[in-house]
Amino acid sequence: LAIDSFSQDAGTNLSYRLNSSFNLLGGYDLSFSQLPNSPSGARNDFEQRVRVGMEYLGDFFQSTNYSYLKNRSSQPEFSSTGHQVSVISSFTTTTGMSESLEDDLVFSLLGNLRIRSFPSVVISDDEGQRLIFSDAEDNNFNSVTIKITKKIDSKLAIEAKYSRYSN
Repeated sequence: LAIDSFSQDAGTNLSYRLNSSFNLLGGYDLSFSQLPNSPSGARNDFEQRVRVGMEYLGDFFQSTNYSYLKNRSSQPEFSSTGHQVSVISSFTTTTGMSESLEDDLVFSLLGNLRIRSFPSVVISDDEGQRLIFSDAEDNNFNSVTIKITKKIDSKLAIEAKYSRYSN
């Protein structure tokens, strides 16, 4: 039985209520991954993430978060640093977000921008020509999601969504 990968995650979240509408957010996450069958050989990655953000809940909901990521890999070409910005905005058709949502449609827009920076790897081909490789393009996952949610009763909701992902 071959193991493709193994991962462990741990983290903590902090929330501080400024007033009835605003929350400050923070957090720290750790992730350890073992990739014994990686095409470039067995590899261990250790990623740390520090997050800060703010939420507003009133007539609409707004959440904005920033994360700094640092990944150390047993194979240096896979080590990276990164930045991520996530935004969520939601509003209803009639009542405010803090009211009962049973008679409302909830419209949500979610966006995620992630930029990672990898070291350039320089190799030479058989003719001595130097080639520079970086797989940063393959690890910049950006997304936009639009959702419409209708709560039917206290136990049932229907959701339609469209997502677009890009590197």
